[in-house]
Amino acid sequence: IIGDNGAGKSSLLRLIAGLERPLGGQVRVHGDSADADRRDIARMVGLMFQNPDDQIICPTVEEELAFTLSAHGASKARAREQARDFLAACGLAHWAPRAISQLSQGQRQKVCLLALQIARPLTLLLDEPFASLDLPSQLRLGRQLLGADQQLIFSSHVLEQVCDFECVIW
Repeated sequence: IIGDNGAGKSSLLRLIAGLERPLGGQVRVHGDSADADRRDIARMVGLMFQNPDDQIICPTVEEELAFTLSAHGASKARAREQARDFLAACGLAHWAPRAISQLSQGQRQKVCLLALQIARPLTLLLDEPFASLDLPSQLRLGRQLLGADQQLIFSSHVLEQVCDFECVIW
C-alpha cells in the first residue's frame, strides 16, 4: 500500500488488524470479520508498527518473543523455551538475553518482526517498516521479509520500495 503521508495507510492496517473499527461497512480478514475476538484476529494477522518502541513491551529479546507466545496461550515456561528455540533457528540464539534498550533501531525493528513471525499468523502487516532505518538495516530487514512464509502487506510512501511487488495499491 503506497501513498502520501497522512493518506490513511496506517489507519487501513489498523482496521485490518482489528485495532480500529470502521465508521461504516465491514472489514473482513481471511473471510472473517475484523470485529471478531481480538485473539482470533491475532492468529490471522500480525501488525508491526512504524516505531518499534510503540510495540515492544518487555525488557529482553527472549521475553518479548515469549510474551507473544503467552498471549496465544502457551505457558510462560513453554513460551520462553520456544522463544529460545526460535532465536536459535534464526541464528540469533545470542540475542535471547539482550536488553531491548541496548539494541539499535534496526535491531529493535527486527525483534518486532521476529515477535510477529514466531506467532505464525497468515498475514504480516508492516507499517512503513523501512522508514527510520539506515540503508544496511533496510537491506537486512528486506532479506528477512523475503524469507517470511506469511503473506506480506506493507505501507510505504516510497515507490522504489515496492517496485518488485506483485500488487501495489495507491
